[in-house]
Amino acid sequence: MNISSTHLRIYTAGVLILMISWMVQLPTAYIVVILMGVGGVAVAELGSLCYESCGLGQNHRSSKFRMTCLISAMAACILCVVQQDWTPQTLAYLSWILLFWAITNIIMTNHVLQEVKIWRWINNGLMTITVALSGLAFTKMHAQYHTELLTIISLTALSDSAGYVCGKLFGKIRVFKTISPSKTEFGTLAMLLIPASVTFCLPAAFCGRYRSMLYAVGAISLVGDLWMSQLKRSARKKDTGSILPGHGGILDRLDSHILVLATLAIF
Repeated sequence: MNISSTHLRIYTAGVLILMISWMVQLPTAYIVVILMGVGGVAVAELGSLCYESCGLGQNHRSSKFRMTCLISAMAACILCVVQQDWTPQTLAYLSWILLFWAITNIIMTNHVLQEVKIWRWINNGLMTITVALSGLAFTKMHAQYHTELLTIISLTALSDSAGYVCGKLFGKIRVFKTISPSKTEFGTLAMLLIPASVTFCLPAAFCGRYRSMLYAVGAISLVGDLWMSQLKRSARKKDTGSILPGHGGILDRLDSHILVLATLAIF
């Protein structure tokens, strides 16, 4: 990555931080509307990844649109069912399943050059569930645990940024050569340790009932990042989109946040 693109990435990240800081101050009803827009772009990117990773033929816009509609309908159904009928215990079990799948999937595909098609279908389906749950978790936390939500988002962003900066400055050894060749030993350690160190220093007012979760933010962020990288690898794409200069698509920027929010029910 050259200097100009690095600066572009930093500038875009700064704008996003300001926008998110402003957004979380809005009433929950406005948050829902914004999330619908962001979710629409996210499922469009996910639909494109599903279409290409599952080998459904040529790169036709109409076919991608149908896949996007299918992903959108699936996500909407998940949100309706979860919001109305599922207990916190059931959500916790589902979050454990998604986290276990993500870790297993990363370990398996980091050592296997070619995944079977059914594996890719399951992988994309579970990512769709994860995206839907993350939106639901964001909305519910915004209404009930506003300060804790801002802390979780900030630490997740810190983990991602620390991994990128430390990896670029000090990293030499490629840890995940197959899935994410840019991940280095120092970048990985920074993602894991820096958020935990900050959490240790935070007063109780910023952590609330989620202090144990905050210690795990770095590890879950890393898993979410690698899971999205694996999906892009399966689709033979570098980025999920091009809407964010220097970053790629919405899912490129929110990959860590998605899994962190989707696993909140565990804690």
